[in-house]
Amino acid sequence: MTQFASPVLHSLLDTDAYKLHMQQAVFHHYYDVQVAAEFRCRGDDLLGIYADAIREQVDAMQHLRLQEDEFQWLSGLPFFKPDYLNWLREFRYNPAQVCVTNDNGKLNIRLTGPWREVIMWEVPLLAVISELVH
Repeated sequence: MTQFASPVLHSLLDTDAYKLHMQQAVFHHYYDVQVAAEFRCRGDDLLGIYADAIREQVDAMQHLRLQEDEFQWLSGLPFFKPDYLNWLREFRYNPAQVCVTNDNGKLNIRLTGPWREVIMWEVPLLAVISELVH
């Protein structure tokens, strides 16, 4: 990392287990579906000042990958199917799917892309925002 901080996330598994279960369902049933999602801050906080730092963290996430020990651990669980795990092993976050802007102090984040990929952004992005703000 350069300007703001070291990476907030260090593992592809820095997410909610539920998200992996949902991703597997999307992988098997909605593989080609394209989606868009947006972050909405319900408060009056001017989080837009963190846009550059968030973009830097998003960019760093492209280097995360499932490590061999993580793959082996997930493979030992009875609810993940081999085809999904083999796909997850090759998965990389794509920063081009994330648009982060500062709109007069308001933070806007828009995600677009295949649902099977975009679904993984939610939990890590919230963690990044939380870590940078607090």
